[in-house]
Amino acid sequence: MNIFKRESDIFGQYSSEKIYEAMKQFFKITKKIKKKLGANSYKLDKYLNMLLKSINFEFNENAAAEGAEAYRVLRGICFSILNFDTRYQNHGFYKTAKEFIELNKFNYKETHTLLEIYSALLTPKFTDYVVKNYISELKMQSSSVLDIIDLQDSYEYLSNAVGKPKVDSLNSAIMESFLFCPVVNSFLQSITNNYLLCLLYRDKETSKQIFQLITDP
Repeated sequence: MNIFKRESDIFGQYSSEKIYEAMKQFFKITKKIKKKLGANSYKLDKYLNMLLKSINFEFNENAAAEGAEAYRVLRGICFSILNFDTRYQNHGFYKTAKEFIELNKFNYKETHTLLEIYSALLTPKFTDYVVKNYISELKMQSSSVLDIIDLQDSYEYLSNAVGKPKVDSLNSAIMESFLFCPVVNSFLQSITNNYLLCLLYRDKETSKQIFQLITDP
C-alpha cells in the first residue's frame, strides 16, 4: 500500500464546506433544543459550557511544547549516561535507559552518533512512559473544569427531554467543529518529530543516517 499518494496525505486535508456545515449545525441544533426545553434551556447552557471548557482546557501548542521538552529530557538522560554524570539519576526513566545502554554497545567514534542511536532506540519505551504520565496530569488538570458524572447526568437529562438522536447530533457537530486534534496527539506528534530528527541524523564516520545504522545487518 502506498501511504502517500498525494501531498495532502502527509500534511492533512482541510474541507471548508465540512467545517462550515458542522458549525452551522452546532448553532442550528442548539437553537432547536433550547426552544424545546423552554424554561429549562439553562440545562443545555450548562452542558455546553462544560463541554467547550473541557475541549479548551489545554492548548495544543502547550502540548506540543511539552512533548518537545520531554524528548529533550530523554536526550539529556542518554547524554549524561554516556558521559558518566548523574544529572538525571533521579528521573523515573534513568534506570531503564542506563540498563539498556550498558547492555547494548556500539562501536562508533562519534559521541553524537551514539547519543542519537540510543535516543532513537529508547524512544518507544520512553514514549510509553512519558505519555502515560502526561495523560495522568491531564486528568488531574481537567478535573477543575470537567465533572464526568455531572456531564453524564446532563447528557441523560437532555436525552430524555429532547431525544437522544438530537443530543448525539449536537455532540457530533461539536466534535467536527472544535476538536480536530486532541492534545495528547499534539504531545505525541511533537515527540515523534524529534524522534525523526534522530533517525535522520548522519554519522560523520560512516556517512550513514541513524535509521541505516540501526537497520543494517
